[in-house]
Amino acid sequence: MALNFTVLQKALQDAIVSAAGLADSKVVWARQDGTRPSAPYLTLNLSPMRTVGLDGTRHTYNAASTGAEITLSHGGPREFTLTVGAFGSALGSASAVALLEGVKSALGKVTIREALEAANVSLFDFGPILDLTQVVDAAFEGRATVDLRGYTTQEVTETIGYIQTIDTTGTISTVTTVETIDIGSPPPSGVWGAGSVWGG
Repeated sequence: MALNFTVLQKALQDAIVSAAGLADSKVVWARQDGTRPSAPYLTLNLSPMRTVGLDGTRHTYNAASTGAEITLSHGGPREFTLTVGAFGSALGSASAVALLEGVKSALGKVTIREALEAANVSLFDFGPILDLTQVVDAAFEGRATVDLRGYTTQEVTETIGYIQTIDTTGTISTVTTVETIDIGSPPPSGVWGAGSVWGG
């Protein structure tokens, strides 16, 4: 199916909200204008798609679609990286690192994976959590990030018809018979004399 980024992003955001156990307003896409939520909260950033291998073409046939009987579908798998950033405490169970550790574990839940599958998304690799805790306004702010790699597909389609029968009109006025002689092999025995180039 054609890749719908709105559907993809919604499916990923819903999965992270469910895995983190946070309110929808606490899981936001990065690089937006506005006031950031109060901690704890998560940010999401989706990388550009990477083509996996070579795209292929498949076709389906529908005899009822006159003039557009053949549908050609061209595409293949795409790999992406979803970077999840966490903001929270510096230490303890409310820390940014702990929050991401819980997200990684919860993404294995059957309900979450089935919801992603319904949106044509599969997360297959969870990278290490990086602790980026730093001092902000003379106090430590817990920060952490993790990269989640996933697959989806991209496909474009077009429909074409084909020529099944043709009707022609015309008159054939002259029929000429053309005989073809193969000069690449000796003629039948007895055609040439003993003194010819084929003779013995």
